[in-house]
Amino acid sequence: MVPTLVFQVQDLWEDLSLRSNLGRVQKYSLVNERVQKIVGEISLGLLIERLEKSQIPHSVVNTPMDLFQDPHLRARNHFLRVIDQDGTQTELPGLPFVLDSNQASVRRQPPKLGQHTEEILRELGYPPEQIAILKKTGVIRSGD
Repeated sequence: MVPTLVFQVQDLWEDLSLRSNLGRVQKYSLVNERVQKIVGEISLGLLIERLEKSQIPHSVVNTPMDLFQDPHLRARNHFLRVIDQDGTQTELPGLPFVLDSNQASVRRQPPKLGQHTEEILRELGYPPEQIAILKKTGVIRSGD
């Protein structure tokens, strides 16, 4: 199907200056405004359907939260269930690749807030006295 008919942009097609990259750059505001209007008026599903019907290469740009609704990732069991210290369960995305058919797994549950703070500060060279001051003044929180 002809894109100009599907998206009702015959006037842009007839503008010969838009057939070159330089012409499109020079009329960026016009083209961008029209694309935003078209995209803003229809659902994502309908937009994808029209792009595919017109054989226009495209790709959806997802937000991180869109990952959790992705049917492909769901079908591949891409998510790992973790349990917080208070018993709350949630999902995290797994690694974006699989090595030797070994799928990522949860080896340990997430630490409590501040659980490793003092240990990390010691490894960074903070003396015990300074760590105690940071803890006493509320700058850091200990996991105990």
